[in-house]
Amino acid sequence: YADEDYLTNAHWFHDLFKTSGFRSKLQARWREVKPLYLDTLCGRLDQAAAMLDKSQRVNFLRWTILDKPVASNPDFIAQANTYAKQLQVFKDFWNQRLTYLNNSYLG
Repeated sequence: YADEDYLTNAHWFHDLFKTSGFRSKLQARWREVKPLYLDTLCGRLDQAAAMLDKSQRVNFLRWTILDKPVASNPDFIAQANTYAKQLQVFKDFWNQRLTYLNNSYLG
């Protein structure tokens, strides 16, 4: 779905944020979950990447998709032409998303 379609048909979701009870529960839950799970994701990704190092090398030898557009991936994904660069693209996205959500929920 296009973002516009989702936003147009999600009135109930936006209405939730208009209620102080929902906002306060969301903020409390966000403060509880974010430090435990969300702030630590990049470190866990690094651990998983180290564990999968041999597998990712074999994968990209078999499937030569680095430097190539795959399906509907945007160009910047193909430009991230190593496993490490693709992992960094995801971590950058994740950190930007966390900042956005943190500002939206607590700001």
